[in-house]
Amino acid sequence: METVRRVSPERKGTGMTTYEDVQRFKALADPTRLTLLQIISRGDGLLNVIDLREKLNVQLGRRLSQPTISHHLGILRDARLVDSTKDGLEAFYRLRSDALTCAMEVLRTIARRQEVAV
Repeated sequence: METVRRVSPERKGTGMTTYEDVQRFKALADPTRLTLLQIISRGDGLLNVIDLREKLNVQLGRRLSQPTISHHLGILRDARLVDSTKDGLEAFYRLRSDALTCAMEVLRTIARRQEVAV
């Protein structure tokens, strides 16, 4: 099993999997978080937890509480997939412009390695 180490920014792009890459993929591995990302990416501008809860509960067909959704949003934020802006007590979320670029680059690197190995 390969050990994942934190890699400094200057080592990024060297084909080495970083701790941040692993965290990003862990965040993407959850169906609820993927659905949240889809909703946020289709949203116009910033969405708050109340708006997200309504849309998420409709899409999932089950009711998730505000604290549960906030927990998932915190994981997405920590993985640098979404940004949040506070306005008073409310937090508004949007997809980071570079959110999926890093994850896609890791997958491209793996695909290139696979082509070379074949």
